[in-house]
Amino acid sequence: MIKEQSITFDNFLEEKDYLIKEDTEMLYLYFYDTTSATEYELIGNTLEWRPSIWIEYEKERLSTLKKLILVSGNGKLDNFRVYLQRKFPAVVVESYVFDQSRLMNIILSKQTINKNVIRNKSVFCSLGNMRLNRYILVRWCQDNNIEIAYDEISNEDKTNYEYLLLKVWKDPFITEFKNKSFKYFDNTMTEYVFAKKQPKLLEQAFFYFAPTMPSDDMWTHRHDTKFFNAVRCSTIPFFICEKDANKNGMEHLGFKTYSGFNLSNEALVNPVERWVKILEDNKEIFTDLKISEEVYNQNKDVIKFNLDHLMNTDWLKFFQQQFDALPNSIQNEFEKTFNELKKSLHQ
Repeated sequence: MIKEQSITFDNFLEEKDYLIKEDTEMLYLYFYDTTSATEYELIGNTLEWRPSIWIEYEKERLSTLKKLILVSGNGKLDNFRVYLQRKFPAVVVESYVFDQSRLMNIILSKQTINKNVIRNKSVFCSLGNMRLNRYILVRWCQDNNIEIAYDEISNEDKTNYEYLLLKVWKDPFITEFKNKSFKYFDNTMTEYVFAKKQPKLLEQAFFYFAPTMPSDDMWTHRHDTKFFNAVRCSTIPFFICEKDANKNGMEHLGFKTYSGFNLSNEALVNPVERWVKILEDNKEIFTDLKISEEVYNQNKDVIKFNLDHLMNTDWLKFFQQQFDALPNSIQNEFEKTFNELKKSLHQ
């Protein structure tokens, strides 16, 4: 009988016996959400993905495995699979995805649509927890007099972000960071209340900055409610995350990609440089209302298609098929929460 082991990259990884056991032949690696175990780590002047660092630490044991199975509960690990297969050619490497959290994201987004909308803003954005890509976005917006909602951060976090900018690339910003909270909504409201209130502001803008989880380019397409809310409001989302996020969009879920942006720098390896340059390359779109409207109008067919796709697809059936395609061992990991989610949708 094959000896199996499972490791989950979560906030408690450091507290667990996460080393690969000597007799393990088949290893499952589970990735659910952004945690301290799946964030960037500064190594010299480069940002490295912590799971990649862990792979280097465990490479001797990994090379002796018969099979390595990657499982994502949010987004795709295809690039990570290719990387591992090249690194360990004698090991069979497989990857699976079951986006159970996406189903709730979509359901929260499928509210009544206001068809009589007057768009009078180029871009809208309301941020939650600060992360490096969001810090860069706030700084860039402040430089360009774009209103953006965010929470005040500690002096320690501010110092850390400034240090990362200088180490990884440079600090390209003109103005000092205005570290003062500005929010459209009360932080204490539930995600359900937020999902109902945010669209009233979102639908007034042509574009929506969507700085989703800034994981390494190994773990992609982890767009959340921000994307689906934008589609529902017929607002165009602009991603600030992994490489080529705006070029690839959410095609694996059947959505079409928006056009009209300058994405010549979206494939840059350095994430800090990439985030700054794709914003700078498209500055006129986000600061000139007339140009905003022109780019928006050239996407009207895609906007309509994506809205129809969001509202008319049987998403429960879609994710049920995704679940059914999983091996039984992985189904067992997701079955309880998936059944609870399905039950809540029928209440």
